[in-house]
Amino acid sequence: MKFKGTITHLSQKGLGVVKNDQNNISYFVYGTWPDDIGEFEVLNKPLNNKKFAYAKLITLTDPSAQRETPACSYATLEENACTGCPWMIADYTSQLDQKEIALFMP
Repeated sequence: MKFKGTITHLSQKGLGVVKNDQNNISYFVYGTWPDDIGEFEVLNKPLNNKKFAYAKLITLTDPSAQRETPACSYATLEENACTGCPWMIADYTSQLDQKEIALFMP
């Protein structure tokens, strides 16, 4: 199943969070940043919670203003890409802001 949406924030693990209004489920998405707008595909990786699941970014239609090209050539959205540094897709000031927000998340 595919859907369109906007990344609202990052999870504590650095995954973007997008809500699918069609089924009222929020999805965790690798390689995204708050305010990214795109098309997402639901992954068949169930969680033990009916309010959350995983999706992947299919098309980035409107990138976040904080997004930038990673300096590392191994940081991609491909299936077997390095996932060591998901923060490289955004400028440093935005990274610090998101880390500060994550510190105060319940």
